[in-house]
Amino acid sequence: MKRMCSTLVCVLLGALFASGQEVPNPSFEVGQGDAVAGWTLSAPPGAVVSDAHSGQRAIAVTGDGDSTNHWLSEPINFNPGGLYAISYWAKSDAAAGTAVTGPLFANVDIGAPPAEWKYYRQIAAAPSIGSARQPLRFGQWHLNGTVMFDDIAIQRAEAVYHQEQGVVLGEGEKISVNEYIFLAPFTGHCRNHSRPLYRHNAGFNTNRWVFGQDAEVVYCHEIAGREQLAATLTANIGYYVGGKLVATVSKDGQNWQPLGEQADKGVLVLELPKELFPAQRIFISLKAEASKKVGAADSDPGSFQIHSYEYRASISGSPTDITGSTRYVHSSEP
Repeated sequence: MKRMCSTLVCVLLGALFASGQEVPNPSFEVGQGDAVAGWTLSAPPGAVVSDAHSGQRAIAVTGDGDSTNHWLSEPINFNPGGLYAISYWAKSDAAAGTAVTGPLFANVDIGAPPAEWKYYRQIAAAPSIGSARQPLRFGQWHLNGTVMFDDIAIQRAEAVYHQEQGVVLGEGEKISVNEYIFLAPFTGHCRNHSRPLYRHNAGFNTNRWVFGQDAEVVYCHEIAGREQLAATLTANIGYYVGGKLVATVSKDGQNWQPLGEQADKGVLVLELPKELFPAQRIFISLKAEASKKVGAADSDPGSFQIHSYEYRASISGSPTDITGSTRYVHSSEP
């Protein structure tokens, strides 16, 4: 039986790893001079360099400490709501500023890479609302020097959560005595993904949600075998230039009622209505009312950004202490 299970796991992993998205010209070998098939330079200075991680060609951009530019790929068909591992190699001669990396819907600033080639890998959940057909962007923001990229790959990923006492909890979730706590793990390896994430079309930048016109993030909070008896949520708007955050709540994901609004930088704390409880699950929608859409290619910061989201609920059942975690099954580091 053990051997059969191991074989099945290998088959499933093989199918998962084989389902990588096609990156246009991933090692940049196709092209002549500074032209790269499948990729476009947004603005100079940028070039193809021979100091590659593999093969004969890698892409590079150079910053003066105040500018930004990047290489943009042809659009890629990400599966709506799909979970992906994006990997690549990078190096630089810079000491300040940051390289910008990943798909447009989930940028990650990695700082200035070291002088020798370094392998990077990051997780991204594709938008589940609207179009998930988006390009990759690799470049620099206020970098004082040159950064190079090579061997970009995308693989489908699967999340594996911590299970204990019949309860499944992911990164950022925990039960402390009779309180359930979720602090969205923006700053860790999960980035925009978490077990409670139900759907979204908001952009994500490194450690925060980016909201423009019609952007929405919906979380579903459910703890197996436990009823929620009361709850509060906290959302921190750390950047604001316009628009309004509208929070609504639902028990079924279909019928919504208003919770509160925030039209300024600061912390929004909301206590959920008592008539919702007891509840097996609670849906929270965070939506933007804004006139401005988030731009595609130029690191548009949107109308406002949510830097943290926390949900706390008192729950039924025996007191316990469980801390969740998330690991991702995808291809291994080379």
